[in-house]
Amino acid sequence: MIISIAIIEDESEQANHIRSYLSEMETESCSFNIACFDSAEEFLPVMKKNCYHLIFQDIQLKKMDGLSCARRIREIDENVIIVFITSMPQFAINGYEVDAKDYILKPIIYDAFERKIGRLLTMIQKAESVWINIAPSGNTPDLVKTDDILYVEVFDHKILYHLVNGCKEVYGTISNVEKKLTPYRFARCNRSTIVNFKYIQRIHNDTVTVADQEFSIGGTKKKEFMHRINQFINQ
Repeated sequence: MIISIAIIEDESEQANHIRSYLSEMETESCSFNIACFDSAEEFLPVMKKNCYHLIFQDIQLKKMDGLSCARRIREIDENVIIVFITSMPQFAINGYEVDAKDYILKPIIYDAFERKIGRLLTMIQKAESVWINIAPSGNTPDLVKTDDILYVEVFDHKILYHLVNGCKEVYGTISNVEKKLTPYRFARCNRSTIVNFKYIQRIHNDTVTVADQEFSIGGTKKKEFMHRINQFINQ
């Protein structure tokens, strides 16, 4: 996966530190496309929705301050992850106003950087929609995007994939589907149903509503399902 990153930092030494640290964190399955900007005024005209996964931003920029820049970013893209860079942690407290995920203190130390950013990179990778093959082993591949799956049910050894644009039926077991989908924000709420967290509308008592369909949360799956939900909410 290629993760797009913007660095808004008017101190070139700090920006270079971030680039260097990120290069050390690259792997065969995760690389970075990095763009650097030395002011909010340079960055904002080129900012577009879904253009970046992650933005590192100095709070104390020389002209437009970092918090004002972050507010403008949120007007364009409500999902991009913002991480503040600062030498004064008291300024980072206001990050909640723009849903900043974390902050990094100057001077930037690799160990602290790797620990915080590693967690965010994992979150980005898990959130990214991917293509999966839902066809049984040995059959012609049938690819669907994880974001297009609302929920999955099993009836008489038939797996029903309920999609945003229809339904697909294949033979298989719910256990194998669970193993395939669990890494991508899905969880099994009962013996026969797996739901996509993205499309959950309501959880009430022992039921979960997905795409206007209500399913029971029960049996041995209840504890694990609620644990996964809490993990998803607190990411």
